[in-house]
Amino acid sequence: MLVEQTSPLEREQGAHYFLLPVGRDVSEFSALNSRPIQALDRENVQAYVRHLLSVGASMTGQGYVECNVLMDEQWHTASLEWSLRQQKIKQFCFEAAALPKKNVRTIVSFDSKKPSELHVLLGLNADALVVSLGRDNVIYFTDGYDAKEIELFIQHCESEDLLGNVFMVGETKKCNPDHSLYSTFRNQALSNPNKLAIISTNVKWTYAELLAETEAIISQVVPYLESNDPIALYLERDVYQIVATLACHALGCAAVPIYYDTPLERVKQQLSLVECQSIITSVEKANELQSKTNVITIEYLLEAKNQSTSRQISPQQLRPLALEKPSYVYFTSGSEGMPKGVALPGLAIARIIDQPNFLGPMTEQIISYIANLAFDASALELWGALYNGATLAILNKDEVLDVELLSRKLREFNVTTSFFTSGLFNRISDADALIFDSLSYVMFGGEKVSVSHVQRALSLAPNAQFIHCYGPTENGIFTTTHVVESNSVNYLKDIPIGKPVTGTYVALLDNDFMPVPQGKVGQLVCFGEGLATGYVGSKGQTEEKFIDFKGHRGYLTGDYARFSAMNNIEFVGRVDSQIKLNGFRIELGEIESAIRNHAKISTAYVRLSTQKRQIQAFITSGSDVDIDDVRLMLSNMPHYMQPTDICWVPSIPLNPNGKIDQKALDAIIDQKRAVEPIESVSRTMRKVLSLYEALLCAPVTRIDSSLFELGGNSLHLMQLLTELRETFSHSIELSFLAENSSPVEVCDWVELQQWNQMEDDTTEEWTF
Repeated sequence: MLVEQTSPLEREQGAHYFLLPVGRDVSEFSALNSRPIQALDRENVQAYVRHLLSVGASMTGQGYVECNVLMDEQWHTASLEWSLRQQKIKQFCFEAAALPKKNVRTIVSFDSKKPSELHVLLGLNADALVVSLGRDNVIYFTDGYDAKEIELFIQHCESEDLLGNVFMVGETKKCNPDHSLYSTFRNQALSNPNKLAIISTNVKWTYAELLAETEAIISQVVPYLESNDPIALYLERDVYQIVATLACHALGCAAVPIYYDTPLERVKQQLSLVECQSIITSVEKANELQSKTNVITIEYLLEAKNQSTSRQISPQQLRPLALEKPSYVYFTSGSEGMPKGVALPGLAIARIIDQPNFLGPMTEQIISYIANLAFDASALELWGALYNGATLAILNKDEVLDVELLSRKLREFNVTTSFFTSGLFNRISDADALIFDSLSYVMFGGEKVSVSHVQRALSLAPNAQFIHCYGPTENGIFTTTHVVESNSVNYLKDIPIGKPVTGTYVALLDNDFMPVPQGKVGQLVCFGEGLATGYVGSKGQTEEKFIDFKGHRGYLTGDYARFSAMNNIEFVGRVDSQIKLNGFRIELGEIESAIRNHAKISTAYVRLSTQKRQIQAFITSGSDVDIDDVRLMLSNMPHYMQPTDICWVPSIPLNPNGKIDQKALDAIIDQKRAVEPIESVSRTMRKVLSLYEALLCAPVTRIDSSLFELGGNSLHLMQLLTELRETFSHSIELSFLAENSSPVEVCDWVELQQWNQMEDDTTEEWTF
């Protein structure tokens, strides 16, 4: 049955290119690729349809296709037989594989009296979906699409777009390549010297003071640099981490941020991979490193700066990095046991801080600086403020992980814009979602977000705008964003990742690199100004992940996604074994590779427990293996990559289909954790243990092991701090808890506080 519906459609031409693949595979018609859709004439269309017929004529198998082409007011018909299982047919009718019936009929007709209109009909046996590109109506097959989907199909393609670009969705604004990140900051400082640039608990600097401090440090760094090689930054989050980053960009050197808590062996791996000749770090880390790299301590630079009679530098010493040059090298986990260094150009950063489409004017914003320097979101925070003449509010680690302190500092600094990883966002939403209400913009992302936590945040913080952000490091921090509306969040099963940010295009492609129709799942591919130049020192991996698609350079994200009926992109899952946990991107294969380095281990399987959000490892071996030895071997990996559970199994269990039996592995974990409770403990210890076990979703068997050794992370530490304060009514400091996080140490501290309270109460009684 055909249903007819009148719909005012302002953008007619081009919609058929999104419905059907006519125009998707035009490699033999380069002229068509560069023609505006509105300028397509009768000759172009006739020639292209002839090409489609010639492509289809070689196909044989099951099914039936008939193409009727109107030429010179006469119909020309070609009948083709083909198999739905043949991949090439997707170039002819990519909807065929998704339709429920085998026999598909396609008619492409061209009306000579109305050269600007091309009519497309996709027939399904006797029923049909008809999209008329005239101004009068849209006819559609109700079992296939609804009216909203049809209208969105048509709106997907602007009439002025080029035919070769119609598979992509995204923003077109270009950044000015003459404005480097550092030179723009410097111009801001010269134009607004008295404006507040940086604020923290200990520092309050104007733009003039920040520029003077930066260039004074530059004058001390220059003698130690032999070239424009990358400089590693191995520093804690404070004002001189900012200064060192600015200095790198001013001297034309890419910054290589290293997570401050990274084990030393991992640091050496990273330095070797990027071939860093210099590293700026603290005296503490310099003594531990004992590296052949040119080590410059921040303490030495500050002392040399204070003793120097001249802090001036000549203009010739400044060589600000051009936007097309790599400005950062960020490390991500690699599947072959080695980290990968992603070289990100300044342009990738500039596109999301120079009038981005997901934030309002940034000049008057106060932006929090809370991300780890080795996490690419820190570049958004730093340059989002200093590039635009805004203020950067620095919060140290303790101020971020202590919810009470975080709330106090955000209000004290009058912060308006913040980014939180999804894990941190969830913790804050649980503990005190009112924190968000003091902000204008709340950005969150880094891993799949919890809808219930977003709902709670929106209900308690109606004054803030909540922006869900998605993007791999290889495409410059953010690829898409989505503003979450309070009137729709209660109806969502998942929060969409939204639409592309400024300067970015995306496409959803199937396994044959053909665009998928709306509502169907495909791999998300990124194009545009955000792309990394590649992986440092790994040409093979670069060529594998960065592809040429119809003349456009793109990045294969490895993420499955689809376009929703509301034209938003929805994240579906991963193509491979890569995960994101607490904002960190982790290749499970790298952990497996590290475990297999143990001489006695023959097989290793590592997974992410979806319910508990914990990494679990299962090993097989020909002889006995000490699990503690395996943990010791893995201690060289970052703590966020270390498994919570490591279990020995005779063999990795398989289900009847020959796949790994996840339920059987769940049972193994449950059995491992079903241990006898610890006996003969005090009432206080029993309370402490219950907090740990609720937090870690597992029984505690070693009361002298730290929270991190028991499988916890910094977000667990943050939650434990809140729980201890509420349970025992004592104000414990985060810094103390981080250093004394085992159950026995916490219990001793609580009992000491209780004893001191009893002493105070007794003294008070005697006083009266």
